[in-house]
Amino acid sequence: MRLLANSLESEERLSKETIDSFSAAVSDIELFVQSIDIKSTVPSIDLSGSHVFDTIKEEYEFFLGHSTESKVALDNMIASITPHIHYNQGEFDFLDFGCGDGKFTQELLSALPIRSAKNHNYLVEPNTEYLSEAGNRVACFSKSQIIPSGDLNDIQDSTIDIGIANHSVYYLSDLRAFLVELQRVMKPGSLFLVTLANRENEITHINHDLYAINRVVFPKFIAEDFAHVLESSSIYFRSKKLESELCFVDSTENRLKTIKFLTAINHGKLTNISGMLRIFDSYKYSSKIRIQLNDTLFVLRF
Repeated sequence: MRLLANSLESEERLSKETIDSFSAAVSDIELFVQSIDIKSTVPSIDLSGSHVFDTIKEEYEFFLGHSTESKVALDNMIASITPHIHYNQGEFDFLDFGCGDGKFTQELLSALPIRSAKNHNYLVEPNTEYLSEAGNRVACFSKSQIIPSGDLNDIQDSTIDIGIANHSVYYLSDLRAFLVELQRVMKPGSLFLVTLANRENEITHINHDLYAINRVVFPKFIAEDFAHVLESSSIYFRSKKLESELCFVDSTENRLKTIKFLTAINHGKLTNISGMLRIFDSYKYSSKIRIQLNDTLFVLRF
């Protein structure tokens, strides 16, 4: 009987040691996987969220027309890109990931010292109407237009010298996969610039509140999410805070336009209209709504 007890005790101790050993091995594997360079992951970029611009063009134009965000981003991108273009003697292949209707792209390329006879433009935009408009707007800045289908898969390896993603990364399903694809298509020594709203942005607070009062999970990435993924990669980057403002005449119509623009992905699911309208009360100054915007500009070097 004692022999049986000793045997069972030995088996129990062996089982515990096996479990502990297995747990330690799993922990080691997890640490190893986390340490693998981002290039080893399999890219899977889903841009379906950006198709919401099919239904919010008017609201998007309203936001652009009443905020200084685009101008601030433009000025800072020009300052970051211009020295790189001088180094390349004005010759470069350019990527705009999420180019929209091309107005921002056009203003950016107009301000850069480029030699269009030798350059190529790559435009990524899932909205076909916007993509067509963008192609027409920036055609004069390149030798040829190369318009992928809506993601980076059609771009060959080591192709891009300079790229931007101006407030378009919010809608990706996988930030890590996006960086994998960037590492593939960007040339050694190239630049890629990303702008995203950060936690200090009052629009971020409003956005979270709009979803919270409807008991819906906030679905977008923000700058801090992107920074976290970048920090776990091998990509060198620096970042800078950009301040701007959204200001419009206060009215129910204008509040609703802003709400629809901000919540387009789940607009139909957010039914607490009166609650969402009240969120803007604390941003009212006299007859206007004034909202401070704070974004982060990321400059990635490959």
